[in-house]
Amino acid sequence: MYADGNPYVGPDAVVNGVFARLGAEWEYWRLTVEDMLESGDKVVAFGRYAAQNKETGKIINAQFVHLWTVADGKAARFQHRPLSFHLFRTCSERPLSSQSPPRPRAPEAGRPDRRRP
Repeated sequence: MYADGNPYVGPDAVVNGVFARLGAEWEYWRLTVEDMLESGDKVVAFGRYAAQNKETGKIINAQFVHLWTVADGKAARFQHRPLSFHLFRTCSERPLSSQSPPRPRAPEAGRPDRRRP
């Protein structure tokens, strides 16, 4: 979500590009971390988003994975991976009846196909 400004560099970019938009577009946005894994300077958080869109009233309950890189005890980098077609449908402007799940992309030329069988 809100990938149009990626990468967001610095606190002001994150506040204006992500958090201000969440507040403007969603009645509420809850993040629940269900599990975390740590390895060296990386932390992976698994969890769920629960939110209600102000304009449509649609509610989401979507899984996510967050990958954090930590340096000197502070967050140095963050990557977000929503794991739900439900999130895609709720955030899309198209009517639900015309939507279908995103299709897997074919591997790029010269790159191995790492999709599971």
